[in-house]
Amino acid sequence: MVGPGNSQNRGNNYYNRGGQGGGYERNASAAPQQAASRQPIQPKQLPENYVDEAEKVMIDIHDGAGSKITTSKIRRFLTLITEIMNDERRRLSDELMPSSIAKIQMARVRIAYEAGRDTVVKTFVDKSCLICYLKGVGSSRKDFIKLGEYVEALVAWHRYLGGKD
Repeated sequence: MVGPGNSQNRGNNYYNRGGQGGGYERNASAAPQQAASRQPIQPKQLPENYVDEAEKVMIDIHDGAGSKITTSKIRRFLTLITEIMNDERRRLSDELMPSSIAKIQMARVRIAYEAGRDTVVKTFVDKSCLICYLKGVGSSRKDFIKLGEYVEALVAWHRYLGGKD
């Protein structure tokens, strides 16, 4: 009888996982190539003419492959930002609250997740530099409020250019 650990059954044995996880062998040469080509997203400062920038982004998206993005998908990102903006607009400090900084970090995670799930959303996130600008906010309350207005402008230009719900 052939049982677990027997040499006849090693390739697809439930107990023989071959390392820390999964019973499948990975292509060792593919992993380093992928890791070498990926770089962390760099922070960027939102330009002063962010409304014009939003217009350019949405024209580019509507003229290209990203035109299938819906207003509701963009508004989900706006909702993430607006919740934080509502708390920060009432304050007078130059710095964001620690809780707001934590929420911004989670917004970046949520946006990255949504972009990873849907190539249309990824195109939008990449062209709008949304994650770059979120990283560029740092702890500046003024820069964050300006970013919120940029996302509002993206939604407005999307609708103006005929974006779908």
